[in-house]
Amino acid sequence: APERRVFGIWTQGPFSAVGKNFEELNAIVKKAGLEDDGTKVTKVMAVFTSPMSVPEKDLVHLCGIMAPEGVACPDGLQEVQLPAGQFACGVVCGPYGGLRKAWGHLCSAWVKEQNLELKELSEQ
Repeated sequence: APERRVFGIWTQGPFSAVGKNFEELNAIVKKAGLEDDGTKVTKVMAVFTSPMSVPEKDLVHLCGIMAPEGVACPDGLQEVQLPAGQFACGVVCGPYGGLRKAWGHLCSAWVKEQNLELKELSEQ
């Protein structure tokens, strides 16, 4: 994937608390008019530490949106550049608390099945 711009909110702690960050993100996105014209933005969560090797209280992730072309970062969000490269993407339905289990499957079984290797991103 090419380099991507993301507007988001840094968060630290358990996945079960992510819902509050997405609520805050949604309010900022709506106030900035990024969804007013009927266009939906793509929401993302970038995980920067492995829940399989870091205590829940120390998990670092970014709740954000893919930055629309030519749009400045709204107040209250931070612009982050995700480097070009190969990324694993998944969709998890259900409570945020289920992210840890989904991440565990992605990082163990799925990565091995795909003959891939994980590399942690550094925070910006």
